[in-house]
Amino acid sequence: MKTFYLLRHAKAEPRSVDRDFTRRLSPEGIKQAQELAAYWKKQAYELDFVMCSAAVRTEQTLNYLQSSLVTDNVLISNNFYGIEEDKMLQTIQGLNEPFDNVLWVGHNPGVAFFAMRMAMKAPEPLLQGFSPCSLCVFQIDIDNWSDLDWHMGEVTDYWSPTQIQS
Repeated sequence: MKTFYLLRHAKAEPRSVDRDFTRRLSPEGIKQAQELAAYWKKQAYELDFVMCSAAVRTEQTLNYLQSSLVTDNVLISNNFYGIEEDKMLQTIQGLNEPFDNVLWVGHNPGVAFFAMRMAMKAPEPLLQGFSPCSLCVFQIDIDNWSDLDWHMGEVTDYWSPTQIQS
């Protein structure tokens, strides 16, 4: 059994044509990332490996989770910036097998399309969109990441700063 955590970066400052990659989190995004970190800690999620886009806003979002992560095995790559869902799937399929619990920190539209295609059945909040700082947790009944394919993930948790938290 594998667990895959899919996270969209928190809200960033307004887009600028010449500097999308270096956009930082907005004050609202910082608050979102702090709320996510508290939720993550409460859930006691465990990770073996983290894959994160090298864009400033994704790294900043990840930094807020750092104190709650139980791994320092993190790959930050320019290749994950703007990646499409099919390429994300191929990348995950190539993971080393010792990793059972993996987090991907990335961007829309790739993460939203990935979530919709990975879910066996998408929960209602996910159908409303993958807003900034949303987290979707999938349980996947496979032994090897190389066996991963679309519609294999059971959504076991979905958190978003835009939904009412219980």
